[in-house]
Amino acid sequence: GGTAATSDILLEFLKSDSDDEWVRWAVVDALGAIHSKKAVDSVVKELENESYIVRKKAVATLGNYKSRQTVEQLIEILNDSSESKSIRARAAASLGKLRDERAVDHLIKVLDTGIAEIQLHAVNALGSIKAANAVSLILALLDNLLTDQLVREACVNALGSIGDKRAEPVISKIFRSESGDIFKGAIKALGSLKTIEAIPELIGIVEDLDADSGARKFAATALASIGDDRAAEALAKRLIDQFEYKIDLDVDGLKRNYTWESLVLSAKSFELPNLIDQKMIDRIEDPWEDYPVQNAAIVALSRSKSKTATDYLMSYLESRPMLLENDNSVRHQAVVRAIGESGQIQFKDKLVELMKDKSGVLDDRRAAIQGVGALADSSTFQDLIDILNDETNAIELRQDAATALGKIGNDQVVSSLIGELDKLQTANKKKALRLNIIRILADAKSEKAVIVLEKALEDPDSDVHFTAADALFQIAGDGYGYSRINTL
Repeated sequence: GGTAATSDILLEFLKSDSDDEWVRWAVVDALGAIHSKKAVDSVVKELENESYIVRKKAVATLGNYKSRQTVEQLIEILNDSSESKSIRARAAASLGKLRDERAVDHLIKVLDTGIAEIQLHAVNALGSIKAANAVSLILALLDNLLTDQLVREACVNALGSIGDKRAEPVISKIFRSESGDIFKGAIKALGSLKTIEAIPELIGIVEDLDADSGARKFAATALASIGDDRAAEALAKRLIDQFEYKIDLDVDGLKRNYTWESLVLSAKSFELPNLIDQKMIDRIEDPWEDYPVQNAAIVALSRSKSKTATDYLMSYLESRPMLLENDNSVRHQAVVRAIGESGQIQFKDKLVELMKDKSGVLDDRRAAIQGVGALADSSTFQDLIDILNDETNAIELRQDAATALGKIGNDQVVSSLIGELDKLQTANKKKALRLNIIRILADAKSEKAVIVLEKALEDPDSDVHFTAADALFQIAGDGYGYSRINTL
């Protein structure tokens, strides 16, 4: 392909004697964008380049290759006090992309450097790795008002990513006493930590029309993450409040209501009360509305399990049979997903037909698979397995099928996904699909998956390694699986 040929040309240049640092910088940068693993050794050699800008670019791009073989070199640079702070900081950032447990102790150590640039990237990296043993030091940095503000903001984000409940008191204090980006970060962290005590205040932010729109969106997302039913009615009331209705035009000239649409995305995590029904129906039927708002209204209505909502969606579909045909329209795709969300099981066979139609448009088939997944009906197992196992299908379809199977979640599904992962892992194929299956097995929390996950743990690709380690932690609680590996 074109990228492979381009990569070969760039690698040949790095073998030359050219000492033009800006050209070498550009070549390393381009290779980092392509991130073909065959470039790793050549980029590693550039770590010895005398040029500061070339070394810095090489360090910064190594994380893009997701190759665990580069971890030790990056740790060495991180620990080299004679190296520039910017290059050491880029080493921390690349280690954060690789998410390898060998870096944890070294990243913790450099938190004491007092150099904000290094601290910033080290904290971000520790959050990416979910390093629970770093929580106490990150909390100390965060609680120190003399710490650089960007570092403190990174601490909040990292603590949310790690998900350790020890962080709740400090995050809650920031949430209640500070403003700006760190306040918004605290909102997100409270959602990640599932801090139930914050629910009334988060609801208050969502209900405050004078609050920053970003903060309101983050608060709604946090409520969805926590999943407490108290949020359902509050979000439902936001969806029907006329004062939430503020029209903007997007780049295509379509009428949008961005904050309202984002509230729908959060509200769909709940079963919504029937007080939304008539307003959503009005928006669906209103010819003045453009399809983004109408589609969002369909999504919201699908989360109301009232007879009014169910009957309306059924009649809406029956009176518009073309919406259930492959027509590559955003409306069609929204409708077939809504069928699943609303539990319209009577349309199951039609959705299965759509998802199996190999002549259909990719996005239409994907929407149908997602709709089938939302139904979570075990009778669709074999059809979904057939899509997953068919190597002629687009990878997106196979990933959607795996996700849909995960929602069925029975022993038959788990065994089939274990078999598929083992086959893909042995062949070292379809990384994105492997990652998806690993995450689904983690959610299933079945000890049957331990053996195949241990195999994935040995993968030289850092994403596969970390995701398998994280899955093992969720299943067995064994230090993110790291104690099971043979370090490269």
